[in-house]
Amino acid sequence: FTGKYSKDHLIYDPRKGEKINDITIAEILRDEGYSTSLISSIPKLTPLNGFDRGFDRCIVAPNQDSHFIINEVKEQLTAINGNQYLFIGFFDVHEAFKLQPISSQVRNSANDFKYKQIRKEKGLSVLYDKERFTMCENTIHHFDSKLNELYNIINDYDENATVVLHSDHGVDFITKNTQRLSKE
Repeated sequence: FTGKYSKDHLIYDPRKGEKINDITIAEILRDEGYSTSLISSIPKLTPLNGFDRGFDRCIVAPNQDSHFIINEVKEQLTAINGNQYLFIGFFDVHEAFKLQPISSQVRNSANDFKYKQIRKEKGLSVLYDKERFTMCENTIHHFDSKLNELYNIINDYDENATVVLHSDHGVDFITKNTQRLSKE
């Protein structure tokens, strides 16, 4: 929300106990007359952590999938006229190791569903795990179809809309180190 990398703003560091202090893009756009909304299933993006700064409307729905989020986006776009800035957060791919969508289940072999115990310690990443690649790849293909649905909704609202994709971090099991916010 500030244009800084996670490794620089350290908002996700549970020991810091800080909130966002810098000016956010939502504040800038709201001051320019945009209607600003945060619609997310990402658990950490809560008003308690200051992630509502600059947003006129904030929907935080942990444990909801892309279907719920996309429906809320559609409601937002049809209810509000004029320029809008929507931050849309999906947690689907982040949760890929837990429950796969049916389209991913069909494409995977039974061996892809040997779920591994995820370490509970906050400081340690899941180590490199090539066995989970196929499962993640199929989840991403499914998520791409959901993004296509979202793009069609946005295009129907405003064919000149700008869409920016970003990730807060990569997946730990494709890196060969234990640093959660590494270059890999």
